[in-house]
Amino acid sequence: MADPHVISALREKRALVAGLIEKLERKLEQHRADLTHIDGVLRLFQPDRDPGEIKPRRTYARRTRYFARNELSRLCMDVLRAADGELMTTAPSRAGSSNKRVLMPPTQFCARQSASKRSRCCDHSGSNRQSSRPDSGAK
Repeated sequence: MADPHVISALREKRALVAGLIEKLERKLEQHRADLTHIDGVLRLFQPDRDPGEIKPRRTYARRTRYFARNELSRLCMDVLRAADGELMTTAPSRAGSSNKRVLMPPTQFCARQSASKRSRCCDHSGSNRQSSRPDSGAK
């Protein structure tokens, strides 16, 4: 038999997915009701046309406009191409954030520092004493 923590995690995941399905089903019902009302109004204004003949338009997921199309993947690939050996997983994200001048929260940056460096770079109140850019001086 499986371990209790595995069963617990699976039950939790199942509950999450079931909740998502219920939420999406409610949303689908609302969209169907909206479509029915729109079709009714269209029939009022154009009784000789069938609203069902209108082709559905494909919707696309919204993406952030912070990075241009494929810019983030190009930045990551540039970092991987320039690497001489092994890389930490934070290297591509640092390259992307430094290129866009994104400031990493000091607490996240300090978590990656050794204890001796941490005391020099932050006062742990959320402000960075040394630099506002987490990758300053490091390449």
